[in-house]
Amino acid sequence: TKGLVRRVKAFERLLEDAEAAGDGGLDPVCVQVAAPSRTGVEEYQELAERLQREAGRINAEHNRPDFNPIRLIGRSLPRSTILGFFALADVGLVTPVRDGMNLVAKEFVASQPPDDPGVLVLSTLAGAAEELGDTAVLVNPYDIDGVAEGLRTALAMPLDERRRRWERGVAALRRTTAQDWWNRFLARLCEPRLDSPTSAA
Repeated sequence: TKGLVRRVKAFERLLEDAEAAGDGGLDPVCVQVAAPSRTGVEEYQELAERLQREAGRINAEHNRPDFNPIRLIGRSLPRSTILGFFALADVGLVTPVRDGMNLVAKEFVASQPPDDPGVLVLSTLAGAAEELGDTAVLVNPYDIDGVAEGLRTALAMPLDERRRRWERGVAALRRTTAQDWWNRFLARLCEPRLDSPTSAA
């Protein structure tokens, strides 16, 4: 459901378009952390192997002596390292094909340096899109060309717009804390409810 294979294919489309346009100044690198998950489930193992094959193929077709476009990390990393990656990234690409919330999107926004923040490219099918929709570049994760276009938009975004989007994102995160959710949940739970109508005999 994380859309990892489609994600690297969209990144490949970005590379292809840059090469076709002769844009030698655009050498994006995709760092994808894919920690092993549910290793006992055959479908997950097949997905991990497919992701490795796709990343290997893309690297073989697009690498140069000084450039390797996809860095696939197939192990768990300390949280501090992940947050460090977020802070250094120009773009955070979060494209699940189905996700109830997706905290990674929120962590990316929270990790950005205020003076030079990166841009979140976010799936419309992630629950976080409801809160971060005016912060992120929203994309359909099934549309590989559309995701590639979202990446281009994010990479070309001027600094002042990136800052405005980041500020809106931080404000959204502060409005929707876990405590806020808990308070709203309890309020709804304690609301008086009418008894369900009974059907006539």
